[in-house]
Amino acid sequence: MADETIKLILDRDTELEKIIHFGDLIKERLFLQGRSVRWFALQMNCDRSNMYKLLARAHLDTNFILRACKILNYDFFKQASEILRKEGL
Repeated sequence: MADETIKLILDRDTELEKIIHFGDLIKERLFLQGRSVRWFALQMNCDRSNMYKLLARAHLDTNFILRACKILNYDFFKQASEILRKEGL
């Protein structure tokens, strides 16, 4: 039973990753605001090459996303919630 539960959780996480890719959401917002990844890396006190690696990820640390929300003045959590609602999840 526990193995089935774990499989369901992993399948759901994989499905969510296909639907919500936080790195892509942040890159899209940077583009819409006319900002570069280099600029964002400076604001986040992060090396540019490391920032590219971070933004390639679907899953990002909550604190990272919160900082991105503040820097870009945008609510990525609300956007993710709206995407999930549209997908019926």
